[in-house]
Amino acid sequence: MTTIVHTTDLLHGDDVAFEHSVALAMSSGASLVALHANGAAQVADRMPDADAVLRRWGREPGTIHYRTEVHTCCEDAIDTVLDGLRTLAPDLVVAATHDRGILARIFGGSGAEAIAHNVTAPVLLFPAEIDRGFVTSADGGSTMRRVVVPAGDPESARAALERVRWIADLTKAEEVEVVLLCVGDHDPIPELEPRDGARLHVTKQIVPGHDVCGEIVEHSRDASLVVMATRGQDSVSDMLMGSKTDRVFHRVGCPVLSVRL
Repeated sequence: MTTIVHTTDLLHGDDVAFEHSVALAMSSGASLVALHANGAAQVADRMPDADAVLRRWGREPGTIHYRTEVHTCCEDAIDTVLDGLRTLAPDLVVAATHDRGILARIFGGSGAEAIAHNVTAPVLLFPAEIDRGFVTSADGGSTMRRVVVPAGDPESARAALERVRWIADLTKAEEVEVVLLCVGDHDPIPELEPRDGARLHVTKQIVPGHDVCGEIVEHSRDASLVVMATRGQDSVSDMLMGSKTDRVFHRVGCPVLSVRL
């Protein structure tokens, strides 16, 4: 069974992320775990309530396999979350952030980014000021229509495309436009082989220029999701300013699926 872990700090701002977690579990039959770090005993009563979401959507409570876990091990909350994730070994991690500031990224970054940098599973990141996603809040149905995949090189493009297919299948999306976005000079980009599952219509868009992150943000304004393969922070610039995935994540208004190479 697929396992999805929704990480939560119990602050306001991750409602949209949790709705997506519940919807993904509902459509795919996955097991969903809400994970919180270093909480006091009374924290259990404040954990996200999947049954409340299901009732709002007209579904029976208990429709999905759901449990909560308050994990303790380390003084640092992020280290504790990462330890919990290693124990749970999820297929997908869902995380929201509450800041967009450049100083926050230089002096430690957000918890969501730290998770994406340190786990091998795909991480579905929700920015602080999200204005759209691929699940409707009214009933949990899929609204995945357009996905943007920045194509940095053939390896990253191929990995991202495979995860587009995977998450589209999880959501039971039927018709999805996938835009392979090539900015500046680029190597030949692989084709997406047709398979059963979600019907993906892949197009390539070549954009001149050198502002890769700016072009990704601009071409993602009406996207339901951005899917980016990443090698993490592999330069001094990345360590100071964040990887391209980090920088895009803080500027787009939709979720970003980070795929670790």
